[in-house]
Amino acid sequence: MGMEKVLIADLDFGKADGKKESRKMNFESLFYDGDGYYQRLCEDDVYLVTGRKGTGKSLLTRYFKKVKEKTSFNYCEIIETNKFMRKKLKTFNYEKIQNQEMTTFWRYVFFTEFGRMINSKNKYLLYDMSTMEEKKFTTVAIKEEDVEELNGKISAGLSALNASISITEGKKVTKELTPEPYYEKIDTLAELVIEYMNKTNTSFYLIFDDIDELENMCNSREEFINLAKSFLQALEELNDELYENDTQSKIISTFRTDILDELNEKSNNLNRSMYDSTIKIDWYSSLVKNSPDQTPLIKMLLHKIRNSNIDILKNYDDSELYTHFFPNDKDGVNNHAEYLLRHSFGRPRDIIIFLQTYQNLYGKEQVFDYSKFDLCKKSYSSWLFAEIKNEINISANREEINLGIEVVKQNQKRKFKFKNFENKYNELKKSNNNILLSAEDVATELYTLGIVGNVSYRKNNNNRYWFSYRDGSSPKPDFNKDFIVHFGLQNYLSL
Repeated sequence: MGMEKVLIADLDFGKADGKKESRKMNFESLFYDGDGYYQRLCEDDVYLVTGRKGTGKSLLTRYFKKVKEKTSFNYCEIIETNKFMRKKLKTFNYEKIQNQEMTTFWRYVFFTEFGRMINSKNKYLLYDMSTMEEKKFTTVAIKEEDVEELNGKISAGLSALNASISITEGKKVTKELTPEPYYEKIDTLAELVIEYMNKTNTSFYLIFDDIDELENMCNSREEFINLAKSFLQALEELNDELYENDTQSKIISTFRTDILDELNEKSNNLNRSMYDSTIKIDWYSSLVKNSPDQTPLIKMLLHKIRNSNIDILKNYDDSELYTHFFPNDKDGVNNHAEYLLRHSFGRPRDIIIFLQTYQNLYGKEQVFDYSKFDLCKKSYSSWLFAEIKNEINISANREEINLGIEVVKQNQKRKFKFKNFENKYNELKKSNNNILLSAEDVATELYTLGIVGNVSYRKNNNNRYWFSYRDGSSPKPDFNKDFIVHFGLQNYLSL
């Protein structure tokens, strides 16, 4: 069977959600790491994975976990922040934690989780080490009594760190036991954990995902920013401590770039100190017109096509796969890649959803017919707007941003001048006393989110576009240029 017999429906692009994709049997074969992000994350001093929502941060950490745990001396635990921290903050009476104590609070969180990992894996670790000694591999000697002693100390330390515990004796009055404050015990526990790590050749990896969801548990944006900033400070400090003590262990976290940018504005030293320890996942490429099959996003798609459990496809290189599945139109022009990038935020998630929409409509065809791409817009545009809404909902300025979107809808223009936007915004603003931002501030918010961009007109309709998520674009809009609504959102906004 040649490529011409393969149906579009048979191609496996994985899942748009990284957590769900990591559960697939062929997850590792579908994972694309053309930019070497995995190898970078394996470096001892790299622990922060940043990128816009949907760029593959969670996917990378899950791939890291899967590969690392193939070796018996690596243990990884992924903490889904929302569920974990809701319980932790409730237990800890978070409202009583002062700003200056937040870094210590995170230190407590990190070391108690390491302690639990050590306790839960202790027996298996001992078995593992005895096997190594039998095979005469070189390893760090660790006596059983040392492990038991350390394990007991760690367990005792964890118990002592628990918050207030209520005890009811039958129908008697409930008694409350209040141990010493956690910050008076944390250094002792830290010493025990590091001592244990130094006596074993096992590496422990604690991975925090979806830190941005902490805002749902905070009373204000300011509270969330303080909590997130202290998290990053503690992350850096503790990883330095683990590195300096040669523990071969570290804490990894994903972090959205828009939130990191906001933190950097309010903490001058944050970006500079963590730069070398950060992986920024970015898929945009200027090669999209001249060499589409050489762009990271298209190479990622071709990698997934080649590994779709269809043996015949493994025999073709990227150029052959692209030419077949994304053929030129009748005029010999190939605009597939440019269309996909223009109607997305340059993220794998967007591209995969678009192509899966096409598969649902035209799965029995053998190629992606460019002339039918516009027929996928309605469903895809609704999904893309829902993605944006998730980002808007955690913004302190969500009310003003939503009003800005309403202005765009009411003006019914795909391209518009700022003055027209400003006039309509100020008109609608009068009926809402909660709206505080100026039209210029809101237009900047829309630009930062990628809802609108700038356009510069050229001959032969060869216009140039600037969007905040593209390399080379200004982080702020140019109010002297026309604005344009993102191509992928125009259908949803009925423009």
